[in-house]
Amino acid sequence: MPLQADHARSLEPVLRAATLADAQFLFDLRTDPDVATASAAHPPVDLAQHLLWLESAINAQDRLLFIIEGDQGLHLMPIGQCRLDLIDYGRSAEVSIALIRSARGHGIGTAALKILALAAASLGIRWLEAVIKETNHASRKAFLKAGYSVEEIKDGIVHMGYKCG
Repeated sequence: MPLQADHARSLEPVLRAATLADAQFLFDLRTDPDVATASAAHPPVDLAQHLLWLESAINAQDRLLFIIEGDQGLHLMPIGQCRLDLIDYGRSAEVSIALIRSARGHGIGTAALKILALAAASLGIRWLEAVIKETNHASRKAFLKAGYSVEEIKDGIVHMGYKCG
């Protein structure tokens, strides 16, 4: 079933590598007030700073940035982003995810996290971790449903982990 702008139905997102053509979408997502509030470590940026970050992220050897696409009728449209920041010589990665407002609350984040875990395992990544604000109940729920477990809660931050494979 298609994902409509006003009513998300599809739980089968598609991940693709981000490109510079995604700059405005990613900037709009990053500056969405709900995303900014939920973010554990991202200060406000302007578009010029964002473009520098995006170019660096796309070219980085230790970062994989994906666009989450959902069915919008006849074609796929960007509905979010997810990222793997590689650590421990690529054996582990920190995960982040953000969705547009109309895609939230429909299980799409959980589905994207499961797809991302399969991609990570195929790259030889053995452990995924997420760092989430304790007050971000929606993200915590999505990560738990995707198979992550709570490793630690400290200073208002929840550390969650997932063993790949």
